[in-house]
Amino acid sequence: MNLLPNMVLSPVDNRSLLIQHPVRVLTSHLISDSVTVIEVAPRESTKKRKFFTAPFKLKIAHIEAELETKVMRCQDSIKARPDVIASDEALNKKYKKFPCYSVKIRDFRFSVIQELAPTSHDYFLFLDSQSRNEIIEKYLINKDKANSQLLKRATQQIIFQFLAEGSKRESVTPYTSGKGARGVEREQKKKLGRKNAVTQAGELNLEGFVMTEDDKECCAFAFRNYLMRGVTIQRALDKMWREFYSDLAMGDDGKTKLILKPRNQRPSKRQFKRWGEKYSNQEAWQKRFNPLQLARIDRSILGNQTDEIINVGQLAGIDSTTTDTEFVSVTHRLKRIGQAYRMLLVDGLYGYIPGFYMGIEAPSYETVKLAFLHAASDKTEWIESLGLSDIMTAADWLPIQFGHLNADNTDARNSKTMAELEALGTGVTYLPVARSDLNSLVETKHLSLHRASDHKLIGTTQGKLHTRGDEKADHLARLTIIEGIRETARAIHYLNTVPLENEEITLEIRRELINKGLTVNRLNLTRLAMSQGKLDSSLNNFEELMCIFGTRIEGTFTAKGVKLHRGNSIKREFIEPICFVSKSPEMLKIFHEAKVHRDASPLHFVATFYINPYFPSKIYYLDPYSGAIHELDRETKDEERDELTLYDYLAAMENDSLYNYQTEEERDQRRAELDIGIENTNQIAEKEYQAAKAKSPPIPKSKIAKDKKLNRQIERSIAKHGVPELPAEIHSQAHAQIAPVLPKLPKSEGRNLINELLLGLTQ
Repeated sequence: MNLLPNMVLSPVDNRSLLIQHPVRVLTSHLISDSVTVIEVAPRESTKKRKFFTAPFKLKIAHIEAELETKVMRCQDSIKARPDVIASDEALNKKYKKFPCYSVKIRDFRFSVIQELAPTSHDYFLFLDSQSRNEIIEKYLINKDKANSQLLKRATQQIIFQFLAEGSKRESVTPYTSGKGARGVEREQKKKLGRKNAVTQAGELNLEGFVMTEDDKECCAFAFRNYLMRGVTIQRALDKMWREFYSDLAMGDDGKTKLILKPRNQRPSKRQFKRWGEKYSNQEAWQKRFNPLQLARIDRSILGNQTDEIINVGQLAGIDSTTTDTEFVSVTHRLKRIGQAYRMLLVDGLYGYIPGFYMGIEAPSYETVKLAFLHAASDKTEWIESLGLSDIMTAADWLPIQFGHLNADNTDARNSKTMAELEALGTGVTYLPVARSDLNSLVETKHLSLHRASDHKLIGTTQGKLHTRGDEKADHLARLTIIEGIRETARAIHYLNTVPLENEEITLEIRRELINKGLTVNRLNLTRLAMSQGKLDSSLNNFEELMCIFGTRIEGTFTAKGVKLHRGNSIKREFIEPICFVSKSPEMLKIFHEAKVHRDASPLHFVATFYINPYFPSKIYYLDPYSGAIHELDRETKDEERDELTLYDYLAAMENDSLYNYQTEEERDQRRAELDIGIENTNQIAEKEYQAAKAKSPPIPKSKIAKDKKLNRQIERSIAKHGVPELPAEIHSQAHAQIAPVLPKLPKSEGRNLINELLLGLTQ
């Protein structure tokens, strides 16, 4: 039988001993009694990647024997793939892009074939492995030498596909038909991509959440209705979880409790943002930021305020701000008193908040003194007075005195404060005017409290000016300052006790906290430091030797130093617990450029460094332009760093990933409980307000906040030592008639009510 090129030989019922898959005849040599064939279809690797095999030879006599025994059959041709038959215009129309990806790859691959074999008479050189390798090496001689092996394999696959699918231009069309047309969604049946931490640890049925069409619609609804101006993505996601992905359960105390579904049974933050933006045709950042905030996103920050802090109480940030919430009087809920002021003291070691002041008094010597006193006092009775004994104890509020304060030029800038702090041995650094970024330690806590509590309370201004058409915050005010203090205390307790992110963990913390079943939070970290007593009150040319014999490792310049790469994958992953820094002017300049121009190119700040495996606390960098060698020291929060290697850090990162996944469950649940408490407070305040409103004559909206200044004066008169306090005779407004409570003034004829009040306030 004459075997001609492009004929196809196929096994029958897998009984052939020569071939296992259909093969295409490339050449036939009767003199040598052999034919060269190649498998028509690609094979699939264990990683689901398609690859073609190399040509091989078979004896004609053996083929004829199997054809006679009918374990092999011969066909004149085989039907090609639809994408191979299609023209360029047909592919562009199919994938709805001009030119489409398939056409671009087809042209590129065929151009490679033309460079390897300029004419069709040279295609026979592809059949022999020796001549084929020589052609490929000659083609790659001017290519990237670092990836020569990868390019060689890719070039071989182009040749094999070209031969297997007909030796024409259309033969090198990529396998993209299974991806569907552009814009067509594929139904997902199982979780794709990289496995999460618990699945890698061997746990079953804890893979990520697979989105259905109903889940996508749910995300779109929440994205449109819950993510509004002044609302973060996380807050909108939390509300969606509570509304659509939660169950009601009976607690041990007999009360109904909302329990969120496990993380693998509800959409993640990334899925919520992805499908919400797609179905709503609007990006999330457009709903969150104003132009001023957008201009500050890429602002360069050259250092941290807590870089040199090693002890608890060594440095604290103090600052005050408004609560962004309108309040009503503790004597009568129909009396508006405006917003309150809140002053925070934040410890510089871990960001722990030991105390604060909140009231209607503007920042002054008195409020600074109250805040400082609150941070240094035992808070047992204070917690009981707020009715929070069931969720926190005095042990959760560590009394701390500070050795130094950072303050702006308003709150603590007075002679009394300076004299008393000096008597206590506490220094004060006053920051320049309008430079709140230099006191970021406390400024970030203001934002955290606004997000965690203030902007969720009824009567909030969302930190923005009133916009025409919106309901005024004065009209929505329902809460008293006592209730505001209670919610602030709950929010600060949440920030102090919520589990921290994984980058805060060191080996010491893992040994002293995690291994003992304690949560890694600001409270436990501060308590651990206090228990350890951290409480305030030569070879020549060694650098050149390192650049010759040192181990090469890739790293990236960042704003905080050099981060070494984890592994050699295309996707950059850093060894997060450590970084390497240098104080030389040349290195500081590169660090600054890495911060300011980090978006210039993903690989612009990637460089090669040299590390000594026997002394891994230093790395060396050879400047390719100046030839200078720079030494960089390792920076880490781990005090046992001298005993560690890079492999110890890599192993610790893998172990911490499982812990970090588990703490996310607690973070979500704790945040849900915090939001439920806030919603309950809002409902109680609204109920009390409506009860007071029902027993009082109607008040027009135009006059609802008319007496705010007078109400504030009355509110200030019933406060004790500047601290708002609810009188005992009106302790519960739910079971007593609501009526305005005025100071008792002496009776006198000829005086009106305003004169009586002013007289009483001045006495």
